[in-house]
Amino acid sequence: MKREFSHHFRNLCALIFLSCVATSLCAQVSENKNAKTLTCLAAGSEVQGSTNDLPQLCPGEPVNLNSVILNTPPDGCILRWYTDDSKKTADKLYATPESAQPGSYYPVFYDTLNQCFGITNPYQHYVAVKGIGQVYLDRDTLYNLYGVNTGDLRRTIQQPVDPRIRWYTNPNHQGQPVADPSAVGEGEYWAFMEFDNCAIPFNTGNSTSKVVMIYRPTGDCRAENKGMMLDYEQDHEIRLICPTEKANLNVKLGQPIPDGCEMRWYTTDDHSGTPYPFDQDAAPGEYFPFFYDPLNDCYSSDWELYRVTVRRPKLTPFNDTLYTEFQETTVDLGKVDGEYYGYNILWYDNPTHSGNPVQDFHAVPAGKYYPFVQRSGCFNTDSTDIFVTVLYAPVDPVKLKIKVMLQGAMAENEPKMRNDLQNLHQLPHYTPYDYEFWIGSADGHRFYWEINNPAGSAGEVVDWIRVYLFKVGEFKNPLVTRDLLIRPDGYLVDSAGVTPWFYPSAEPVYLVINHRNHMEIVSTPINNFASGDFEYDFTTSLAQASSVPGQPDQMILRNGVWCMWTGDQWVGDLPEHSRINSQDYQRVLQLFNGSFHGYANEDLNMDGFFDMTDVNLSYYSSLIGPISFFTHPTW
Repeated sequence: MKREFSHHFRNLCALIFLSCVATSLCAQVSENKNAKTLTCLAAGSEVQGSTNDLPQLCPGEPVNLNSVILNTPPDGCILRWYTDDSKKTADKLYATPESAQPGSYYPVFYDTLNQCFGITNPYQHYVAVKGIGQVYLDRDTLYNLYGVNTGDLRRTIQQPVDPRIRWYTNPNHQGQPVADPSAVGEGEYWAFMEFDNCAIPFNTGNSTSKVVMIYRPTGDCRAENKGMMLDYEQDHEIRLICPTEKANLNVKLGQPIPDGCEMRWYTTDDHSGTPYPFDQDAAPGEYFPFFYDPLNDCYSSDWELYRVTVRRPKLTPFNDTLYTEFQETTVDLGKVDGEYYGYNILWYDNPTHSGNPVQDFHAVPAGKYYPFVQRSGCFNTDSTDIFVTVLYAPVDPVKLKIKVMLQGAMAENEPKMRNDLQNLHQLPHYTPYDYEFWIGSADGHRFYWEINNPAGSAGEVVDWIRVYLFKVGEFKNPLVTRDLLIRPDGYLVDSAGVTPWFYPSAEPVYLVINHRNHMEIVSTPINNFASGDFEYDFTTSLAQASSVPGQPDQMILRNGVWCMWTGDQWVGDLPEHSRINSQDYQRVLQLFNGSFHGYANEDLNMDGFFDMTDVNLSYYSSLIGPISFFTHPTW
């Protein structure tokens, strides 16, 4: 089947190529039948744009199409915009590109003397102006909560609720908005988004985002229709430090337990298994809340998205040895841990936190350093055997040139990636991969101030990416962890824009690539990593990624290169973050709202928008169900 598909795909590509060649040749012929020259000043010239998508920042506010164009027209030529790429006629010419409204527009260089066009490609040379649409609703019918006559409009919208949303009792936002959306009576309600400092303050003057609140007598289950389990305003995490601290899950509840019901906490989101018995002294983990009616043997819901997470600081190092940067004499421990999840690490030069902590942990010389956390004078432990040893860098570090492609960010019909998030100024200055409290040799530059500047030291950047080196046969403790930047051509660089270096290993190693919404891939064993310069290119062959017999392919072929699978947007401990399944797809469906999201894991094609393209990508990936080699227990 794969061979047959590949054969037809190659034929299709050949037809597309011939069509493009014919289009290009025809474009170079003068439209003026009386012209005596076939010379076209625009011939071979191609418009280069920074992005294919331009979002409206205010309702009805026009955008400047020319703002995304990176190159200037050739001498004797001008830039033209058309509303139809296949018909470059006068009626399709767009005359006001500086004030464009929502729609699709196609740029091309035009030779005014010879009346001919440059190169066009409708799959790449277009700009879609995305308007601000209607408020997306999860449901259009709402019922009263148990024991009261009112319903909670917030339950009809994906969480967290956008603070710009306003509710009215008419579709034209006449009068005053609903004062308390959490307690509304029977009737009809329309949702709007209100924008500050915009000439048109509302997303629409005629909302179709309508919810009907219906009163009905409470059903037999006293736990049903209970509203939100967790408090809207609270952080849903409990962070512990002192050994004597207890985690009471019930403090996170957003409402009292209904009469005749009891509170139950589960470690599963569908209340399968047995209830968690230690709700007032919970161990670290994730817990899902349900109300239970013992009389009618029923729960508040069949499935719960929201959870309470209990954490203690994880201070076990991935690697207990850190080296200084090449030709440097100190190490910045802030690159290794920093302040995260509300914990502030204190480093001591002894295992019992005696004396004062290290004053400047951003520049520590060679030695041993012990991590502690404290709150209100209470330390996480009185004594620790965990420490990090700082040593001077080896004389000859190994340079490793790595190339990898992300399926979601691939350009149309080209073996390269788009950098939409950079052009939209949505990439975070700090690495997004500190999702757990890890101490290890994360020697990469974890902060890059110019990340949203394509002219910065690293150049065009698609996203952050994390790289691990593991000793073959040992996947618990990586030898090296580096956070790097991935360029459109697939090569990984540090914030200075240079090929990263790694510490040598006399033993064979695995190279593991991790991305926030793509599935991990693992290289084949690199047997000699003791010295020299190396290059590892995942894109050339499926065999470049280690695999398990009988499992789906570890990568997917796109535009002639092998790419990491998109769709694994559950960020968590390795190796759990190593597969794509129905849970990933269900998460996308639950969060879908068809709007501008910026930097979000559910934005699988990495264009800044969470739309049906992302839903379709997630669905396809979940059908294939790839499982990373990283999860295999014997490697």
